[in-house]
Amino acid sequence: MSLWIEAASDAIQRGEYKEAIASLKTLQNKQTLTNAESSQLSMLMITALMGLGDDKQAIKYCRLLTKCEDKELRQNAKDLLAILEAPSLPRPANWSIKIPDLNSEEIKDKYPSKSYRHLSKSQDNIQPPTGPTRDLGIGFSLLVLAVLIGLTFLLSGCVRITTEINLPTPNRVNFRWYIDSQRDRPTNWQFALEESLNKLSNKLQSIDRSKGTQIITSKTQNPTDSKLFLNEIITLAGKTAGITINPTELTLKEQNRIIGIQQELDLKIDLRELPNYPKLELLLVVNPKFQQSIKGIEPIKRNLKPNNSRWELNPGEINYIRARYWRWSIIGLGSIILITLLIGSFILQRIRTELGFGFPQLPP
Repeated sequence: MSLWIEAASDAIQRGEYKEAIASLKTLQNKQTLTNAESSQLSMLMITALMGLGDDKQAIKYCRLLTKCEDKELRQNAKDLLAILEAPSLPRPANWSIKIPDLNSEEIKDKYPSKSYRHLSKSQDNIQPPTGPTRDLGIGFSLLVLAVLIGLTFLLSGCVRITTEINLPTPNRVNFRWYIDSQRDRPTNWQFALEESLNKLSNKLQSIDRSKGTQIITSKTQNPTDSKLFLNEIITLAGKTAGITINPTELTLKEQNRIIGIQQELDLKIDLRELPNYPKLELLLVVNPKFQQSIKGIEPIKRNLKPNNSRWELNPGEINYIRARYWRWSIIGLGSIILITLLIGSFILQRIRTELGFGFPQLPP
């Protein structure tokens, strides 16, 4: 039974309403139907009749279906009945364009057959005014491609990219990127970047997303591997935006002073190939806060925060950053304090001996 109903439904979807009506009538006459199956057939019959434009028969089936036990079908039948019984409104003449019959006598009298022959003959002699279609030049194609790539990045939504460089321990570096969209959801460029970062999954710790903010965290590595990883991220970010960005130079020098470590961070961020898009904000944050910073050739705005130093990078320029930081060594400080206590104890013991308060002795 279900196969017959499916066949009728498929015929309605193909627009073969007469075939569907014939199948449905055969089912109604030959099969013993339950109330649910009969109601379902009636609904299909209404649909087919409406497709043929037979509103009278469709109204008849709708009235029968309004008395079925299924509440949903009964409500659907009432809705269809209200539509079918609604009065048809006259269509204004200016709502449609009437195409005249070209075979009518009026048209033939107005445009004699000679005019048709003259017109067709003159049309045969008309040559294309622009000549044959030629391929576009390579220069024009490259220009259009560059414009489209730029518009794609621009219209994908303005973003603020914050690069956070963390130095958790000596000779260890990790990165964290905060990519904030001005909308409540990530831009198309952010989705494309996240998909391309699957190639570097072994070097990433996590990729989190909250509304329009995307947080990318790397694993902790040594300075050499961190420099390579940073340039891989920059290359992927530029590739997804259709831009080639020059490599970034990152150098971390450390000098062990026993009681502490002198760290010097040098950054050369080449953004000359990055266009100055409106409302594109690039920030660099270094944790912990470096006590002394030397700004490079290009002026870079620096804001000191309670726990970090923050710079605003300038697109279209080379950004130089050099910062120094002193990191105390707990082991070194502990060793010096221990040695100091031992020396002090030795001196006090010597003074005590010189004053006659030597080591206790056994009686003779």
